[in-house]
Amino acid sequence: MPVFYFTYGRSKDFPFAGGWSTIHADSLNEACDKHNAKHGVTETGFGRWAYTYDEADYENLEMFREGNGGAFEHEVIL
Repeated sequence: MPVFYFTYGRSKDFPFAGGWSTIHADSLNEACDKHNAKHGVTETGFGRWAYTYDEADYENLEMFREGNGGAFEHEVIL
């Protein structure tokens, strides 16, 4: 099953400050649905994350190895 990474910034709308959630899903749409089911959406209807990456792209980024905003993986959603 593909893996997607949902990263966070410093917005008060995000469930975490920095770092990421790892989500196992068959598609990006399914991963978004899983994230929204767990963390809800903002008052304006947007997801509560900064950016999404697929496994191939994210594991090549420096932030995967060195952290994102001082944080690493917060959770795994299956």
